[in-house]
This record gives sequence, structure tokens and C-alpha cells, in this order.
Amino acid sequence: MFSSNECKKTIHSGIMSSKIFATIPDHVKDEISGSVGTSRYVTERRRMNDIRLSAEKFSTAFYMSPDAININRLSDGMYLEINEGFTKIMGYASEDVLGKTSVELSIWGDQQDRFLLVDGMKRRGEVANLEAWFRRKDGSLLYGLMSARAININGEVCILSVTRDITERKTLAEQLERLSRHDSLTGMYNRTFFEEEMKRFEGIRVGFAGLLICDVDGLKIMNDTLGHNVGDMALQSVAKIVRDSFRPWDVSARIGGDEFAVLIFSNSERLFKAGCSEIRERINRYNIENPTIPISLSMGFAISKNATVDLKALFREADNKMYREKLHRQKSTRSAIVQALMKALEVRDFQTQGHGERLQDLAASFATDIGLSETSIADLRLFARFHDIGKVGIPDNILFKPGKLNEDEWAVMRQHCEIGYRIAKVAPDLSPIADLIMKHQEWWNGKGYPRELAGEEIPFECRLLAIIDAFDAMTSDRPYRKALHSSVAVEEIKRCAGTQFDPDLVGKFILFFERLTPNILNTEKMIKQSF
Repeated sequence: MFSSNECKKTIHSGIMSSKIFATIPDHVKDEISGSVGTSRYVTERRRMNDIRLSAEKFSTAFYMSPDAININRLSDGMYLEINEGFTKIMGYASEDVLGKTSVELSIWGDQQDRFLLVDGMKRRGEVANLEAWFRRKDGSLLYGLMSARAININGEVCILSVTRDITERKTLAEQLERLSRHDSLTGMYNRTFFEEEMKRFEGIRVGFAGLLICDVDGLKIMNDTLGHNVGDMALQSVAKIVRDSFRPWDVSARIGGDEFAVLIFSNSERLFKAGCSEIRERINRYNIENPTIPISLSMGFAISKNATVDLKALFREADNKMYREKLHRQKSTRSAIVQALMKALEVRDFQTQGHGERLQDLAASFATDIGLSETSIADLRLFARFHDIGKVGIPDNILFKPGKLNEDEWAVMRQHCEIGYRIAKVAPDLSPIADLIMKHQEWWNGKGYPRELAGEEIPFECRLLAIIDAFDAMTSDRPYRKALHSSVAVEEIKRCAGTQFDPDLVGKFILFFERLTPNILNTEKMIKQSF
């Protein structure tokens, strides 16, 4: 027999059977019944409190979450509720979306993603980690990570979805993926990706494949003479030309410093020849539009003639053909680049108004006056014409700056001696004067550049040209000042004797100039006195 307290405990624990309950006395049953009613009341109150707390927690989480949370009807996608995170991320206020569908608002960047969401909800009642593009109110796109679950609201199935903005993460991942497969300078595929494609298609049995190998002629000359920035621009131009000359689905890649390759799944010799012709035509157009630095390419291609493709063998064959063509073109390419640089020197503003011709004539006359040999005079004329060829590598904003150059600009300007030296070294016509070009800005007192040579360490031709060049520069208009009178220029040269100029040569130049043009100085003095 159970006591009243024992029966209550048993009932509360939920383990009393109906047979046991039948054996309990009536007065105990009455006590138990009262206790059960009380217990049910307490349990119901606890359940209602739990529901209320859960609702409060849900409401707080819903409205305060930084993620975009929204509730939509499953049947038509109509928005029933959104949170503040949705407004911040998507740019929509409640009045913009409530009562409208995602289709009406064009929320989805790709309708296929919307179909995936709806299909998942109908099949499984939930969708986890769906990555999709979404369109904000201003039309911009964001990449979101969405999870959703079916909920019941007033007997209707709805979708509760949470979307996190992962655009930045997605963009970074795409950038890293692109960097792993693309060349950062040209935007083409890199060697790693190209070799992966070679491996992927190695041994295909269709027999339709071929390779084109291209090599930029004279890139080292460009880099050595004008700097790597000029060489980089040439590479970028070549990359665009090569890529645009073939089909979008052909694999174009930069596989080395100056090498490009195109992998084509076709053994049509006509296709390769057409592509090569297109490259040549585009390069010709480029060189007409950009005459300063001409571009030249050596090319070789190979196509599969067997049932099974051996891409390594095709690569070797194409590379060998390209190399043979490069050997034939090497001298002409170097000459073309140097000739273009020489032409660029002549057409630049600092060579206008007869500066080059005047300098050659004046140098030859002075050299003859002091008794130099014909051979020395010939070299001096060449030196006078091309001593500043390195200035083709100096930016115009520095070369033609109307005011004084700052320290950084002077550092760039001083590079023209070494640039000119490198150009002359690769040009057979200029190589005899390469050393003179390097040293033509040295001063008698050792404060010139780039080697800080002093006195007779400076070649005689450089000391002579320094005086003549300074005289012509002072008596000609420059971007930063008007021309000076000859008398003023002569006085300035006298003043700089022993510092900038060889004092012995200054004396000889003054005598030469007075004998050559006695009337010029007198005329200028008369003009000066009349004002």
C-alpha cells in the first residue's frame, strides 16, 4: 500500500500505472487528484513562460543580428518581415520590400540560385550555406552566404533565411585564384597554368592540337637602355596583340620573361598561319602608331600529325622554329630599335631649331681651329649629334619642366648619360663614342656626373663638347628661359673656367669665337647700349 506522499511522488515522476492507481484508497485519490491539477497548472505556466522567453530571444536575435534576416512566403516569395541587418546590407527599408516578392525587386543576381533555394526548401525544408550573388537597392552586387529553414506562420509555410555578406572574402579568394593562374604584368595565363593545361591534355587521342611560341625581339635592349618600365609596356602590348589574334577559348600564356605561347586544339595549319599573320599585321599597326620603340616578335608553331597528341614534342618543335627565326631577325631588330631611338632624339623638342646641326658644325670648326685630325673630327661630329641620346629615356614632364628640377627629378635626369651609354654599346654605328656619351656631363673640378671624374681624367672630346654645348644652350630658347646674348654666354663660360670647364680649352674657345664672329659681339653690344 502506497502512502499519499509516495503516490504524489510517483505520479509526478510519471511512472504510476492505472492498476496501481486502482488500489489506492479514495481519500488518497482525492489528495492525488488535487495535486495533479496543481502540477498541471504549474507545468502549463512554465511552458508558457518558456514560450514567451523563447519568443523574446528570437525577436532579439532577429532584429539585432548584423546578418540579413528575412521571412518570405514559400509559395510566392513575398517578404513578410526583414531585420535591420537586411536594411544595412541590402539597402532596403521595410516599406520598400514588405508585401513584394524577391522577383519584383530583382533581389537575386542569378535566378538559378533562387531556384536552388526553393527546390531545397520543398525537398528538405532547409538549405545550408548557399553561396549566391544578390542585388542591392542601388544596383550593386554582393556575394552572400545564405542558410534557410521552413517555419509555419498561421498555418502557412514560410522561409526564414539568414544571409551573411562575404563579398570581400569572395573577392579576395578570386584575386588569389587569379594570381595563382595569371601573370600579374600582362593578365595572361602564367607558366604554371599553361603547364597544367599541357598535362591535362597530354595524350588526347583526337589528334587535334598545336602550339605557337613567340619571343619578343630586343627586350633586353629596351630594358638596358630605356629601363624596365619601357620593357614592361612593350610586354603588355605584345600580350594584348597575341591574345587578340586568336580565339577566346585558346590558351594564351606568358611562359617566360619575353616568351609567350598559345595552345590551340586544332591541327589546321591555316588557322596557325592566319593567327601569325594577324599578329604581324597588329604589330605593324602598333609600330606606326608608336614609332619611338618598335616591337618585333619571332614566332614558331607546330601542329599534331598523329592520332595521339604529344604536347611536349610539339612544344620542342615550335620552340626550335621560333629560335631559328630569332637568329635571323636579331641584328635587324637591334638596328631597328637603335634607329628608332636615334630618330626619337632628332624629333624631340630639345633637338629642334637646329641644335644638333649647330653643335656638329661648331664642334668641327673648333676642332679644326685647334688642330685635331680628320678622324678625331669625324668622331667628334658623331659625338656632338648623339651625346644626349639617353634623354629619350627621360620622361617629358622632367625633360621639359619650365622651372628648376627638384632633387628627385635631378636624380632621374642624371640617368641619361648611362642610358645613352647602353644604347650606344648595342649600336655598331655608335659604339665608338659610347664611353664619351657616358662621360659628357663630367666637370673639370670633379663635381659632375655620373663618375665624378676630374681634370684630364675626363676625355678631351667631352671637355671640348661641354663648352660648345653650354654656349649653344645659353644662346637658344629653353623651356625655362629665353635665349641669352652671345656676349653673356661667353662671360658665363669664362666664369666657369676651372670649375665646370677645362680652363685651357676655354681660353682657346674664346679666341676661336672672337676670330670666327667678331661682328656678332660688337653688334650685340651696340644693341644692348641702345636700350
